This record gives sequence, structure tokens and C-alpha cells, in this order.
Amino acid sequence: MYRPNFLRNPIPENCAGILCGVFVTSNFTLNKNKILIVITPTNKRLERLPDLTRFSQTLMHIKNLHWIVIEDGIKIYDAVNRLLKRSNIPYAYFFAAKELNLPAKGWTQRNNALEYLRKYYRNFDGNAIVYFADDDNTYDIRLFNNFIKNVNKVGVWPVGKIFIIVIHYS
Repeated sequence: MYRPNFLRNPIPENCAGILCGVFVTSNFTLNKNKILIVITPTNKRLERLPDLTRFSQTLMHIKNLHWIVIEDGIKIYDAVNRLLKRSNIPYAYFFAAKELNLPAKGWTQRNNALEYLRKYYRNFDGNAIVYFADDDNTYDIRLFNNFIKNVNKVGVWPVGKIFIIVIHYS
């Protein structure tokens, strides 16, 4: 069973996935390849499973990837956990209820994922890239393989949005 040897124990009780658990881990051995850590907030909605399925199909083709999925709520869902497990991507799936003082959807979950990284990855040499990816977007695999993996310090990508603004006048 694959489990990165730089994870600190114990992992939170509300965490599911191969990047969670109470296994004893050894010190991190240097890996020449960068690890891409994808952080994805998610929430319960009708199109969530199709969106996550599509996204996981893209991520399955990326080597040295860890996927951290954070549920906006007070529990994790079996259907999401099964989907993540089926993908064979090393993942952690846990929940974090939205903090009322944060203005936007997903901020609490992203903050909790960063806290998870700070707290549970140990002896990590920093040879990794963290990418925030929404679960309802579609990603071209070239973004990950040709651009993100080439980042040395900080990388920024513009994001386009396609939407229709509906204005109602009374």
C-alpha cells in the first residue's frame, strides 16, 4: 500500500484516504520528481459526482500527484470517498464547515487544506507545487504536465470564466 513516508502521525480522525491513517512513517527520502498537491474544495450538489469524475479522469494521468479534497460541511460522503478511492490517486478527504467570517465559498476549505499540509507533512524538502483546483471546472492535462510542473517558485495563471449575467428589473 502506497503511503508517502513524510506524513506525520496521527492524521485527523475525520480524514479518509491513503494519505490518512495511523501508519508509522519513516523519514522523507529525497524524491527528484516534484509532487503536485492539488487542493479541491467541494460541496454537496447534484452535479458534484459527475464533476469530480471528470476531474479525476484528468488527474489520473498525472504522475507524483496528491489530491486533497475538502468537504464544505460537517461530514464526508461515502459516494465521494468511493469515487476518490476508485481513481487510485493518493488522496486525503476530510470536512471543514464554512467559517462565517470568510466571505467566499471554499476559503475555509482551502485554509484547512493548507493547515493539513503544514501540520501533517514532515521532513518535506519543499519539492512540491500546491495548486488550488475547483471541482466544477474542466482542466486540460497540458496545464498540469507542461506548465504547473515547471514552476520553480511561484506561478500564476489567469482564469477565464464563461457565464451569463441575468438582470431582473421590477
